[in-house]
Amino acid sequence: MDPHSVLDLTEDRKVDAEFTYTAKWKGTYILFENRMDKFMQTSLPHILEIHWFSIVNSCVSVLFLTGFLATILM
Repeated sequence: MDPHSVLDLTEDRKVDAEFTYTAKWKGTYILFENRMDKFMQTSLPHILEIHWFSIVNSCVSVLFLTGFLATILM
């Protein structure tokens, strides 16, 4: 329970350790059903941009590699 105490876990033996944490709860007037709306609206377009960029990047890479392979085989 003392944050300044040290517990040696390097040896292969059974050690009893007690861990604790602290949480501070903050009240809100937002309904439970609407709490994730803020995160869904801001993060969704960003995810879609990355998704489309990856698809285009993969297609361009395949085209370049196909071109290189065709050049080598000719």
